[in-house]
Amino acid sequence: MFAALAASTVATAQNTKPAEILTPSQAIANLRGLMNKRISVQGVLANQGRNYFTDRRLVLKDTAGSNESGLPVVVLVPLDAASSQGTERGAVPILADFLNNRVLVHGVIGEIVQKGVGKTIGLQADMISRAE
Repeated sequence: MFAALAASTVATAQNTKPAEILTPSQAIANLRGLMNKRISVQGVLANQGRNYFTDRRLVLKDTAGSNESGLPVVVLVPLDAASSQGTERGAVPILADFLNNRVLVHGVIGEIVQKGVGKTIGLQADMISRAE
């Protein structure tokens, strides 16, 4: 029975097409079509708010420093080392490690809430990493 289950898992993994990685502008162009779907987006994480701690409006942009509005995103990572559960600095990535850098974000497109904006459609991230 275990062998059959393992073979089934391998067959499923072989038939599963890797998810396409979208740019923020591709995701924005098809927000309604992507609603409630899991996607991967690669872009530059930027804060369109005025303050890192009190007015944070994170977006993913195609390129750093562009004037585009960006794809709103909620990323659940600690803001500072103190909020990363007392681990050594660098052991747990914090938001500053990703901000203004090229990142790969995985998550679901849906309704999110951002300060100063309220409810909007964006990416609720469940995984983020620095892009190579």
